[in-house]
Amino acid sequence: MVMRRLVMMGMCLALAACAYTGDRRWNVDMALLTRDHPSLAQQQALVREKEQHFPETLRACVAANDPERLADLDAGRGYPISDWHVGRAHDAVLACMRDQGWVTTSTSRLSP
Repeated sequence: MVMRRLVMMGMCLALAACAYTGDRRWNVDMALLTRDHPSLAQQQALVREKEQHFPETLRACVAANDPERLADLDAGRGYPISDWHVGRAHDAVLACMRDQGWVTTSTSRLSP
């Protein structure tokens, strides 16, 4: 009986974790966009410029911090950014991208 409750509770926690973390995507850091109060046109130009250089920025961060995933990136599979992928290399890639003005945001309303 106790084991059944533990299993059920574990399954509920796992499902809640899936709903909570959800998928994430890369976005230009809003702090970068609003620094020095640029006009809307300047903000849009900055976003276009950053998006244009996104692939090489991500590749440089992955090459420097998580080279084992470089083959996946080169094969077009992208870089995993959900909260399920943890580790020093993963955290270093995210930090590198933050330093370049990129942040990850949730694609779900359930996620933070």
